Amino acid sequence: TLSRSANKYRWHSGFDSVSDSFTWTVKVQATTTFTVRLNMMSQPGDKFLLEVLGTQNRLAFGPSKYTKAFDLLQPGTLTVPAGTQQIRLTKLSSGGSDQFKSLELIRASDYPAYLNRIASFRNDTSA
Repeated sequence: TLSRSANKYRWHSGFDSVSDSFTWTVKVQATTTFTVRLNMMSQPGDKFLLEVLGTQNRLAFGPSKYTKAFDLLQPGTLTVPAGTQQIRLTKLSSGGSDQFKSLELIRASDYPAYLNRIASFRNDTSA
């Protein structure tokens, strides 16, 4: 069972056991491939599965490092069919006490422009 933190900046903790999961409902107008980003705190060796339920679209991943803080994991891309879909994050390994804050889905076709805007912002020293 996942629980929310008492902190005003909410995150989910108690992601401890094999088969613990969290499900989001999303609606897309047309089948779209998204770059996936998860803001998580987890340990090397922990394994997860992110999948669009009812399809073969899935990503298996795990962190390569433990930072003792939240880290932005980018496990790859996920194609979501048109309509209302459920995306589920499931823990596949035991041990550890993982936590997560968010799932971000950025259209893969928009992702390079997104990165360029970030780079431009970081290079702007006029302020």
